[in-house]
Amino acid sequence: NHQPPFPLDLNSTYALMSRSLLCPVMQGDLPWQHRFYDALVTGCVPLLVRYRKRNNNRMCDVWSYSSSSPPCIEDVYPFTAKVNYTEITVQIDESSFRKGSFAEAIYALDRRELEAKRKRLDELRHLFVYDWTSTSYDASSAMIEDLCRVINATASP
Repeated sequence: NHQPPFPLDLNSTYALMSRSLLCPVMQGDLPWQHRFYDALVTGCVPLLVRYRKRNNNRMCDVWSYSSSSPPCIEDVYPFTAKVNYTEITVQIDESSFRKGSFAEAIYALDRRELEAKRKRLDELRHLFVYDWTSTSYDASSAMIEDLCRVINATASP
């Protein structure tokens, strides 16, 4: 019967995240991570490790994911026509992580820039939340709009 050293229920976890300025989103087995969206929804700026990789003969940024041919950020995350993810995330280059200077890279971040990212995230947070009453523009609305944009772009000659 193993008990975690710091047991937190879901509400306590989200409350802690919403009071935090940065939330690390570490590498997982898929290019998208639930913890990334948890950070966005709680208003906590995601802290990511950035990798530069080649995908389909183009160089692109990849966050917290590595494989022989990882997908580019703009191919994985939603609403890239509306959201510039560099405005609402902090990316630390993988070289800092590999050299063991990750903590120093975090310490060197400009607090004013972090607060500006948090403010921008607050402006965009509705895109990642579902309004079950359907009374506001939310993730469902944005998803439908995005699908229409893609379909129209595909249908156009």
